Amino acid sequence: MSSSSMKSNDGIKKEFESLDVDELAKPFNMSVHGDPFDMDAILNAIPKNRTGLKYTEGWDPTRLDEELKQHPFFMKELPADGEPLPPLLEALQQLKYSETDNTPEELALNYKEDGNFHFKLKKYRIAIACFTEAIRKILSDEKMNQNHELIAQLYNNRGASQFHLENYRSCLLDCKKSLEYKSDYFKPIFKIIECSIKLRKWNQAIDYCEKGENLQPTNSEVQRLRLLALRKKKLDSAGDRKNEFKRKATRKMYEEIMDEIKKRKIKLRNVNFLNEETEPGRHVKIVEEDGSLTWPVLFCYPQYSQSDFIEAFHEDTTFSEHLHEILENDRPAWDLADEYHMSTVDIFYINFQTCGYEKVDGSQTILEVLQNKTFELPGNGVPTFFVMAKNNEMCKVLYDRVQAAATL
Repeated sequence: MSSSSMKSNDGIKKEFESLDVDELAKPFNMSVHGDPFDMDAILNAIPKNRTGLKYTEGWDPTRLDEELKQHPFFMKELPADGEPLPPLLEALQQLKYSETDNTPEELALNYKEDGNFHFKLKKYRIAIACFTEAIRKILSDEKMNQNHELIAQLYNNRGASQFHLENYRSCLLDCKKSLEYKSDYFKPIFKIIECSIKLRKWNQAIDYCEKGENLQPTNSEVQRLRLLALRKKKLDSAGDRKNEFKRKATRKMYEEIMDEIKKRKIKLRNVNFLNEETEPGRHVKIVEEDGSLTWPVLFCYPQYSQSDFIEAFHEDTTFSEHLHEILENDRPAWDLADEYHMSTVDIFYINFQTCGYEKVDGSQTILEVLQNKTFELPGNGVPTFFVMAKNNEMCKVLYDRVQAAATL
């Protein structure tokens, strides 16, 4: 080392030793208000024995595993719906979805990211909510709603979520909306094909298969679905022709039945009671051998809220014949008081003009009753009769109430 450098260092040392150290440290001992710290007071305030002091804001070492599980970086699964969020996770979530700290584009991308995450976890309803919020954010922003690529992706993703929930019509709507923003987007086209097949819309499926093949000519799955739709369409067409033939035969049969009813001058409350909604086996039929009619008949026992349904009550059969079979040969289990026998019951039907009861003679055939001036065939085409025990007090009360209402 040269003599000149030695002298230089000695000079610096002497200059430093001449400085007032307290003066140099003074700026570092000032509070934010410019007042000097009283360091002696601060040091004296520290307890000599600090073993009883604990830092209460930190993690409890005895609950370290539980604390780690609630930390966003170490969580293996999200809290269940309705459960409170851990504080750190809630804070991060608020930052992520803050409208003041994020632009509409950032919010939309955040919701899209969450939607994709929940979709992978098969939480499709939550995914739908996320994609819906993302779409809302984008469409509400004049600048962002020009991003057709992103909007198309969001509608497609929401449609895919709807598909997994078997909401095929909602999926169709979302995928078609996606194509409005990006017409050559293959994913929504493929989903439309799948939904159309689920909904048996064969023509629509075939049309979109053609669009899919234009975009991906070698896609074997689209080709397979196209052949499936063509085959199903052909089968349905054959089935439709068969069903149409059945409908025509049924309509012809109903017309013949109505002609027979008109010949018998039976009054109808509903002239169209024979229609496509009529249950098979629960309507009047023609006996092919002689052209007579058989009727579906309902016997009601209001005292016990019971009933018997006769599917084919021939028009030449008397009420006594059927009720004898019901009440005598096969005794009803509900008649605990043994009050219902052919000799101890009365039979009634409702007179729709007076809303009162009309008595039926058990020796009459059903055709004779149906041709009564006061009888009208109910709207469903099923003649209904009420059977009551003659000497039962409850039956008398029921009868009197109906008759009293009829006189008002």
